[in-house]
Amino acid sequence: MQLKNVLLTATLALSASAAGNNTTDIAPVIQNRLAALELGYLHTNIQLEQLRDGAEGVDADDVIATYLNTVKNEDSALDKPQPSKALQESTQLTLCQAFHSLTVTGLTLDNALYNNVNQFNSTQRGQILRGLGKVSDETSRFYSNVASKALPYCVKTVQTDDMALTESFKMVKGAYASN
Repeated sequence: MQLKNVLLTATLALSASAAGNNTTDIAPVIQNRLAALELGYLHTNIQLEQLRDGAEGVDADDVIATYLNTVKNEDSALDKPQPSKALQESTQLTLCQAFHSLTVTGLTLDNALYNNVNQFNSTQRGQILRGLGKVSDETSRFYSNVASKALPYCVKTVQTDDMALTESFKMVKGAYASN
């Protein structure tokens, strides 16, 4: 019986929370996009390690295809009108943690791309640069359209993450553009 009461209370709290949310709440869309990007970055990094180690069945085109498939699906939700007020605290913290986790994974991938620039020919490097440009644009839009307005509890953390990613993007762009 006590478990039933806990479940009922949790359900009521979630229902009240959902009812009070801004109708333009895009939190689920953003959460899904952050998760998809992180998984794609991890997969790309694994393939890049396999390529570097000379594993059979993995070539530079595989790495490029995985990376481009990951970044091509920019979510247009970031271009739509965003919430005019802050999201709920728990939603803010969830999105901020997801973005921070994505940042760490992205920095790891950027470092691997930087260290393995010689694995790619000039055409492939250009493809990576175009993909990186899309990611950079999407990250900027997340910060300016969502974090700065709807995530006041952790906007500074997102800003720090955004600055780290910007520096990382510059490092990779420099390596890939100069080779």
